[in-house]
Amino acid sequence: MSQLIDAYAFQYFKKITGHRFLWLRATGSTVISQLIDSFLILWVAFNLLGNWSLSQVFQVGMVQYIYKVSLAILLTPVIYLMHFIIDRYLERVRRFNCFSQIFAYWVSRRLARRSLSEGGFRRLDFTQIFAD
Repeated sequence: MSQLIDAYAFQYFKKITGHRFLWLRATGSTVISQLIDSFLILWVAFNLLGNWSLSQVFQVGMVQYIYKVSLAILLTPVIYLMHFIIDRYLERVRRFNCFSQIFAYWVSRRLARRSLSEGGFRRLDFTQIFAD
């Protein structure tokens, strides 16, 4: 349940901030979702189905919540680093795909020209594509 809330909160913050403030989207959605996760799960598992008092659920939930939010804040630089690495990788893939599409077009044009100049289509050896 908390993962679903985290995803919705992240998307909501993204609508508000656009592509800016990645740290706000990541940390803000975690703050909201972990609040529910830390207390709801403990309440159901140990108060309703177990033998803990609400005081115990609150104490343990507070410790868990502080730990989870602190970890989310500390990992913010890692999120920015991974975002940078993924963006750089995707840019390389995009450039490679552009090059491969140009290369494929060049090969197909060369094959078509060579086949037509030799009196129609016939089976060509791949090495003939690069022959002058």
